[in-house]
Amino acid sequence: MKKIIFIFIITLIFCNVFFLGTYTSLIGSDGDNFEFLGFMNMVKQNILSFKHPFADNDILRYPTGFNFSYGYDGVLAVLMGGVFSLFVDPVLSYNTTVVLIMFLNIIISFHFFKKITILYENNEHAELKAFICALIFGASPYVFSRMSAHLNLYFVGGFPVFMYSIAILYKKIVQKDFILQKTDLFFFWLGLILLAFGSLQYLIMLLIFIPILIVFVIKNRYQQCIYLILFKNHKKIIISFIYFAAIFIYFYHGYLYGVLTGKISKAITEDKYFAPEIADFVIPNQYLGNVWRLLNPSEPSIEKIYTVGIVEILLLIYIFFSKVPIKIKIVVAGVWAGYIFLSLNIIKIPYLPELSRLVLFLSLCLCLIFLTQQNFISKKPLLYLVISLLFIERLFFEVQSVKIIGADIFKLKIAPLDGDAVLNIPLSRFNAYRSALPIFYNKKIMDGYFHYIAFNDKSEQTLSQDYAKRLLCTGPQKSLIKSNQNINTNEDRENFYYWIKENNISAAVLFKNDNLGKFFFDECQNVRDFWYFVNPVTFVVKHETSGKNTFDLYAYNPNNLAQFYFEKNGQFVINKIYTAPALVGDFSIILPDGNTVYPQWQKNEDGYFVDFDPPIEVNVKAGDSIYISSPQKSYDNRSIFVYFNFGVDGASLSKISPRYEKIHDDKDFEIFKIN
Repeated sequence: MKKIIFIFIITLIFCNVFFLGTYTSLIGSDGDNFEFLGFMNMVKQNILSFKHPFADNDILRYPTGFNFSYGYDGVLAVLMGGVFSLFVDPVLSYNTTVVLIMFLNIIISFHFFKKITILYENNEHAELKAFICALIFGASPYVFSRMSAHLNLYFVGGFPVFMYSIAILYKKIVQKDFILQKTDLFFFWLGLILLAFGSLQYLIMLLIFIPILIVFVIKNRYQQCIYLILFKNHKKIIISFIYFAAIFIYFYHGYLYGVLTGKISKAITEDKYFAPEIADFVIPNQYLGNVWRLLNPSEPSIEKIYTVGIVEILLLIYIFFSKVPIKIKIVVAGVWAGYIFLSLNIIKIPYLPELSRLVLFLSLCLCLIFLTQQNFISKKPLLYLVISLLFIERLFFEVQSVKIIGADIFKLKIAPLDGDAVLNIPLSRFNAYRSALPIFYNKKIMDGYFHYIAFNDKSEQTLSQDYAKRLLCTGPQKSLIKSNQNINTNEDRENFYYWIKENNISAAVLFKNDNLGKFFFDECQNVRDFWYFVNPVTFVVKHETSGKNTFDLYAYNPNNLAQFYFEKNGQFVINKIYTAPALVGDFSIILPDGNTVYPQWQKNEDGYFVDFDPPIEVNVKAGDSIYISSPQKSYDNRSIFVYFNFGVDGASLSKISPRYEKIHDDKDFEIFKIN
């Protein structure tokens, strides 16, 4: 019990929970952790709906949805977080999951590494050696980096369990003991299940070693021994395999279906492959903290965590100067060289583009030396020194955290609204932050990010709709700029609104923060063009008023279009309009009945102006709009100044809110309620 408490305290220190707002910040960077927070929410919603935890759903890519059953990875992390979120705040459940997985990595590694030490009768200081290996493997630089983003790769507890089962099998082969106990098979299949629960990529990584295993078996002439083990235990093996297969199929039936039907995407683009720098093999990448920038100038990236750690590198080097048998030294050198070769990505492996993940096997190799070689480091003071150095090294691994921007605002402004979904503007296929938003919206979204293997016709169906495509950033449309062409029509304004209502969308969120959306980027010009056409800069006339209203049209809004919207019946009078600077001199006024007024504009040094004599007088009804419009496009800041009067019809009680009612505006978001 004391050991468990001790390891748990170490885990809390490693996860930096004492300096983290566990309800307001996620452990990790502002990347894939949002995606996995969203996955946990999907598991929660599926459970509440009495569905399979990983059933396909339409929480993302609403209304058609996507294949969640093979659009996720990391069963343990996602399922654990989903179950926890049934009872506690989703952010707290995510952080609790992160802490518990680190704890499981260390405690499982410690337990099974200790069993390997005892199995090979290296009993002297077995617990100290097992704890060293638990730090080397269960809390490696690789594991720390995955804590920050790749939660599906974070749980590595399956490796020590599987290694223990192989160690048992190897000892039986050497001793010519061909009878397997039930526990032997249990640990073998448990190891594979836990590997799969960490990530399916870990099973793929094991396949790399099958050729090496075949060579090892043939070289040592173990074929007959393996045959006898299979023959004498075939019933137990078959029965235990059925149990394993049942568990595997329950959680991964979606993947099996996707493979058999060819629906799983096989596309891995070149940008998925990462080339290391030499320093990355020795010094932790600065992704693990700015302190490492002093020693390793390599660009910060989670995929550049190629090192086992500085202390671990020194221990690996020490192996070649120790009394470890020469055969073992050759094996270590081979594993090290093989890892470096594969990490260069000369060989492209499908579904496993980031071969830096093979660093786990180098860590395991070092652990095996500690666990099985009595003539390696064995003196107690030296073992304590190694533990101290490993612990200190890990204190310099920075644990990142990130606040979920807008979470409280969304819960306050959007969650109480009726409706099924929220429209994010711009829409995005690849922004992981979006995947977490349904938690705080309490509604579905039309975009969202998930694992690329689920990119298929179903997942693209929603974003292939005409108006969804217009809200996807497609790049600067230079040809339209040159021709000053407007591709949007008044019918689009009406049809877009009906499309929103048909999909039961209750709100639209415009993301102005560059980290949350690319609305102001050049590549999003098409989205700005469309959005400010269907929802132009608007002044909502709510009560009797007079004076001047200024419509500011900024450079990022190419449409020369402004709107007066009337919530109540009344009479609207326009006395004067002028525009500045002198960019556009052909504004017209579109009245509620569809008639258009073409003013006789005059120009001065400041811009264009018109005085109406007599004034334009219009009787308006609640819900009417008057537009001031020009077909020209502009890409400079400009303003329209309108002098007007509005008198409310006191005999009418009608009141109609605008279609897109702005209910929040700050530097990060604009939120519109859809009426």
